[in-house]
Parts: sequence; C-alpha cells; structure tokens
Amino acid sequence: MALNLDHQQERITTSSGGTLTINTNGSIRIPVGNTAQRPGASATGQIRFNTQLNRFEGYNGNSWTQLGGVIDADQDTYIEVDNPLDNDTIKFFTSGTERVSIDNTGKLTIEGDAEIKGNLVLGGNITLGDADTDGININSEFNNSLIPNLTDSYDLGSSTKLWKNIFLSGTFDNSTNTGSLILPQGTTAQRPGTVQTGMLRFSTTSSKAEIYDGTAWVLVGATPNTFSTIKVNGSADVVADSDNDELTLVAGTGIAISTNATSDEITISTVGGGGGSAQNLFDKIAVSGQNNIIADNVADTLTFQAGNGITITTDPNNDLVRFDVSVSGYDDAAVDTHLNVATAAVGEVLSWDGTDYDWVSNAGYTDSDVDTHIRVATASAGQALIYDGTDYQWSTVGGQITIQEEGSDLSTAATTLNFVGDGVTASGTGSTKTITIVGSDTDAIIDADNNTFVKVEASPDENKIRFSTAGADRAMIDSNGDFIIGDPNGSSFYKLPPTRGTTGQVPVAGANGTVTFQTIASGSGTAFYQNNAPTIGVNAGDLWFDTGFTAELYVYTGGEWVSVVSGADTGFIPVNFTANGSTQAFNANVGDGTVSMVFLNGVLMQRTNDYTETGGIVTFVGTPGNGDQIDIIVTGEIIAITLPQLGLTNHTLITVDASGNLQANSFLYTPTTPSDWSGTAPTTIESAIDRLATLVKTLNSGTGA
Repeated sequence: MALNLDHQQERITTSSGGTLTINTNGSIRIPVGNTAQRPGASATGQIRFNTQLNRFEGYNGNSWTQLGGVIDADQDTYIEVDNPLDNDTIKFFTSGTERVSIDNTGKLTIEGDAEIKGNLVLGGNITLGDADTDGININSEFNNSLIPNLTDSYDLGSSTKLWKNIFLSGTFDNSTNTGSLILPQGTTAQRPGTVQTGMLRFSTTSSKAEIYDGTAWVLVGATPNTFSTIKVNGSADVVADSDNDELTLVAGTGIAISTNATSDEITISTVGGGGGSAQNLFDKIAVSGQNNIIADNVADTLTFQAGNGITITTDPNNDLVRFDVSVSGYDDAAVDTHLNVATAAVGEVLSWDGTDYDWVSNAGYTDSDVDTHIRVATASAGQALIYDGTDYQWSTVGGQITIQEEGSDLSTAATTLNFVGDGVTASGTGSTKTITIVGSDTDAIIDADNNTFVKVEASPDENKIRFSTAGADRAMIDSNGDFIIGDPNGSSFYKLPPTRGTTGQVPVAGANGTVTFQTIASGSGTAFYQNNAPTIGVNAGDLWFDTGFTAELYVYTGGEWVSVVSGADTGFIPVNFTANGSTQAFNANVGDGTVSMVFLNGVLMQRTNDYTETGGIVTFVGTPGNGDQIDIIVTGEIIAITLPQLGLTNHTLITVDASGNLQANSFLYTPTTPSDWSGTAPTTIESAIDRLATLVKTLNSGTGA
C-alpha cells in the first residue's frame, strides 16, 4: 500500500518496501539550538545546527563534533584559518590558547617553549637573541670547527665582557698577525700565588717580561753574560754557568784587590814591606790545581798573560793592573778553535772526558745510552725534560692555561692553544689577545661521520639546497623555491610551492606529489566554500557550503548537489558497524541510495586513499581494528521529516522494525464501536480502508455485505 500525505503542497510518500519519499523543491529544516539545548539522550548519527557555535554538528556515538574542520570534542583544541577574515594566517590552538601560527609570508611563530626530540637542521642565517641581556646555554659538544665568514672582523668577548679561561690541546697560532701579544701585567708583589713552570708575565717592577722556570722567576731577554770563560794557563777554565753567575777575585798574601763601581775597574796592588829595605814583592802565588809561582828574589817579576777575552793593562803611575773581560771578538773561528774543530771527523760527537771536551766516535751510542744520559728511569708519564737553571730535570708540563674538555682535564697536560682554520683571526696588543671565530664558509654543514648534512649545490650552478640524514635525501629547496619533502629522486615525495594561494583556495596534492592551491579541490570528504556549485573534480560525499544568498549546506551524491537543510530533495541514512578486527568489507545495503561519506571512529575517511566502494559495499584499504566504530552515510533515501511542519508532536510517527520494515505507527485505527465490524475489527487505517474498499466493491457487484 502507498500512503500519500499532502500538507501545504508538500507530497510525502512511503512505500511497502520501507522507502519514504518527499518530493518537493523546498527544504528540510534540521533541529536548531545552542549547546545547552542538545538532546539529553544523544544517539549516533544525529545532526543539528548549533546557533551558539554557528556551525553544523553531528553525534558520532561519543561526542558532538563539527561537520567539517579540525576540532576536538570540548571545542578548545582546533586549527583556525583566516581569523580575522582574509588575514591569510593559520593558527593552532590547544586548551583554548593560541600556540603556533603561520602568517601570509610563511613566518612560523611559536608562542612559548618549543621542544624538538630529534635532529634540527637549519639553513640560512641564524639570529640568537635580540637583546644584550639574552643568554645562550650550550650543553652539547661542537662537532666541527668554529670559523668566521670574514677574516679579522669579529671578536671573542669584549673589553667589558671577558672570557675567563681558554683550554686548548693544540698550538696557539698567531703567526699571521703583525701586531703583538699582550701578556698579563703586574708588580712583583702581584705575581700568582700558586706558580707553575712555564708561566709568562710582564713585570711592571722590572719593566721586563719574566718566566717561571720551575724554581724562580727569571727575566726574559736580560743582559747577556759579561764573560763566558776566563782561562788561566795551566789552570781550569772559569766558566759562567748562568746569566747571574758571579766571578770572585780572591786576594792572596801581599795582594790587595779593590773595585771602582762607577768606572767598572778592579785594582790589584801589592801590600806590605816598609822601612825602605829591599824585600820580595810577593812570596808565593798559588792557583788551585796548579804549581805555585814563587818569588825567587826581591827583583823577581810576576808576569800576567792575557788569555782569550781578557785584556790586561797597567797604570805605572798608580801601580794598577787592570783586567778587562771582552767577548766581542769571540767569533765563529774562535769557537771552532776552542772546540778543536780541525781535529773532528765525520760522525764524531763532542764528549766530556772528565777533564775537557774532545771529539769521539758516535758509534755504539744507542737509544739506551740516550735514555741513561737523560735519566729516563726517573721520568713519569706526562713529564717533559725542562732546564731548571742548573741542569735538565724531568718535570710536569703546565702553565697558566689548563686544557679541558667540557670541564674535565685532558689526560695529557698542554700549554699551547691552537686554533686551526682560515676563519680564525687574532687581534689586540699587550697582555690581551682577542681570538675571533665565525661560522663555516664552506658549502655544507655536515656531521662527524659525513652522512647527515645540509649541502648547497651538489654540482656547479645547481642552485639547490639539500637536506640529508643517515645518507639519504630527506628534503630539498630547488631553484624555483619549491620545498620538496621526501626523496626528490624517488617516487614518494611532496612538493610545496613557494607562493601561497588566493582567498578560498585549498592546497591539493596531485598524483605526482606536487601540491597546488586550487579553488576547486577533489577527494571524498572535501569541503568547498563558494557562492556557486563546484563542477570540476568533485566526488560523491563532497560537501559544499553555499556562501551566497541561500547559505545552505549541500552534499554531492555522485551526480548532483543535494541540500541537507529542511525541505531539500534528500537526506542521510547512517549505517553503523562495529569492526571485529578481521573484516575489511562492509555492505551498507544502499538500495537506490548512494554512499556519500564514511567515518572511522568519528574521522571522515577519504575515498581511494582510505577505502573503495562498489554497489554500497565499502572496502577499507587497511582492516579496521577490533571495536572500531564505522559509520557509512547513505544519501538518496529520506530517513527523517520535521514533525512540526506536519502539525504533529508524536516523534514515533515513523519507525523501522528489527527486520527493516517501515511502520507508520501514528496511523493506527481504534474503532469507536468494534462490534460495528463483522468479525475482528481492523487495527490500522490501512486495513480499515482495505475492508471498506472490499465492501464497496461487493455492494457495486450486488452481492451484499
């Protein structure tokens, strides 16, 4: 039986097959109200318009969610685009607060802290901090050299903000600088309390540089020895052992020695005698280790013979004998003579024989002999052979600079600070030296094992920047400014254009991975916001919000756009399933309808990428998990009417039984006088009309009731 209702020129038809048809060019008005007016007992598939949030919303079985857009159930975590209108900005909110935004220039702004749990590779210039009070904490190690991009242009520290200690394990190379190195300065009283061998400073007391030799502070560049060696015939040489060694003249019997500090004179004179009687002017002159010189008589003469570097002059008027030491004429030839070079043979070495130096064969002088000579057995690990002013001793190497690695002393001490690379420059004079290190001027930023890097131009004039990790290309910026995510040489990548789209456009990824901005996009579940119906690239299930005068929401059935508001040509049928973890295909039994949308756990799926559909059977690309909620939305068969438009309040007007049969429950018939009917009285209007039709037919045929 067919039931036809005409109300205000609207035709509603139900068929025995369970189909309800509304044939009208008007609309269907879904429930409207604010958030507080949502149904108390919500059911999966309910749809309404929220006047408080100004949007369409549906109940997915767990919560009310917006139809279209990205937002959570309690409405405080979402992505917002173009607010205010046409500011071309994307904003990301969590817990009701804006966290991240991308403006129309592509600038990414993060409000608050940012944590990156992976490698971060940056290209281009990097600015850290925007004020003198900003600080930078670096807790990791540097894996490459710190090289300035310009020579002699940048400082390490300033005159008011100084670095404290510099710890090095190599050479401090300032050889290209024509200036000077400024040493620490201070008086003798201001010398370091704790000294180390090799310390170097400038003494303002002596106005000379001084170094600590392990025992005492000695001057650097002090006046050289005034004499090197004093020779006395037949006696051992008197040799100056150090810069401050002293030569002492001892007066023997009958000899007086006096000095004149002003004229640098030494006077040796005889003493004794008297009475005018003739006597020996000297009795005996003794030289240690030599035969004594004895006066044979009172007329005996003592003769002084000048050796190398010694000049003897006499002053008869004042009875003076003057000894002057001179080393100016002690040239290379004199050294050769002194060392008996003429007696040396090829391969011989100068060796001390206990009395003098002589040339001997070097044969047999092995490493063990060297070790014995320099007393290797007394040395400890890390010590060096250092001259202490008297002899060479094994001592720990150290200075004012302590070399550390991240706060820990190196296993081997060092006194040299070596900066390597073209980008290192040093400037300054006196005791302060400024080391300037700037970034690398190479064409790549690369890690220690050379498999993760940012590289500019793999080949000349390629005009590309590549980002690689673990030896594989991950991203690239090409010469057109396109940003490519993935391996640009493979088949799986996305290419982002350098320019943004226009108002109303959306980014769409093509089959080759290229993303473009399109006014009309395609794909199941795509939403369009424009004042004319989309005609290009649309698929069944796409939504279109008419921004023109009607302000209606439409769904594409596969052949036409159908409004979803009250009085339109069609409606939605939700077909629900609960996945068992093994079934991949689900039959929605669409009949004359069309599958328009598929939701998995409340998330709108995309046709082709997420599922395929043939004849109402939805087959997922991946098998849904056990317990997953599947909602298939079918269009083309009406499932709801607005009762107030029919002047009715009974919301059980039309129901569907367990077998899927449609029942018009409000059309039940209760006779006033059941006995007026022969036999059992009819219980529905439908059966009553059938009985009456049979009765009329009988009367017309003349057979009676």
